[in-house]
Amino acid sequence: MISIMANEITGRAVAIWENVAKSIDDIIIKLLMVVLIIVVAKIIIWILHKLIKKVIFGKRMKNSGRIPEKKINSITSLSDSIIKFVVWFFAIVAVLQQFGISAGSLLATAGIGGIALAFGAQDLIKDIVSGAFLFVEGQYEVGDFVELAGIKGIVQSINMRNTEVKAYTGEVVIIPNGSIDKVVNYSKGNNLAVLDIGVAYEEDVQAAAESVLRTAKAYKEENDFVLSDPEYAGVIELGSSDVVIRVVMEVQPIMQFKTERELRQRIKENFDKENIEIPYPRRVIINK
Repeated sequence: MISIMANEITGRAVAIWENVAKSIDDIIIKLLMVVLIIVVAKIIIWILHKLIKKVIFGKRMKNSGRIPEKKINSITSLSDSIIKFVVWFFAIVAVLQQFGISAGSLLATAGIGGIALAFGAQDLIKDIVSGAFLFVEGQYEVGDFVELAGIKGIVQSINMRNTEVKAYTGEVVIIPNGSIDKVVNYSKGNNLAVLDIGVAYEEDVQAAAESVLRTAKAYKEENDFVLSDPEYAGVIELGSSDVVIRVVMEVQPIMQFKTERELRQRIKENFDKENIEIPYPRRVIINK
């Protein structure tokens, strides 16, 4: 009797162990398949990226000049985003199938509308549609200096859902395309460097203007990115302690900031040499 019970216990233990071993084998196989799917997805993304970059937009296309390099970089960036989205979508479906979950049955059970709301598809669609219009209209390209959603910087990449902008302080800001309501593109054409210089009321305004023009002309001769001779626009403001004069000059895209910074320093140095006073707030105290 005891031997019979022992045999039954042993038999059940063996059966349980076989089931556990089989389950472990199934789990290991499924995990290996998941890893394989991820690796294959990454390889496909890498191959398609190289294919687009080298075959479609290779050196021959860049050297032909038919498509600007900025446009090529923008199309490549957007293509990468679309490829990643499509490949990872099918990879996730394949992973779900490994665990017996059918994507079709999941959508049918939960309802497409419910899943769309759960994952915030309204914002997703808004970002994608807005990004498509921004790209098709060519409002900015990769490498442009822009202001988007209050952020100024260089466009690093254009994706399906967002745009990456590297600010002048170095940080990369990711801006959802749906939140971009105004685009200021400083790289679309030549820019104006605008210099508003305050001069004391006691000074000869015309002499100060001529000093600024001499400084600006010397700067133009030293820098090829300055495209026009400086122009004196006149007095634009009579302030509380200064007369503000304006000088403008045309420069290549994005170079207006550099021009304005460097010229202000040179103008200050020349004013000091020529004894032209730059005003500053004064307070007079009268003791009675």
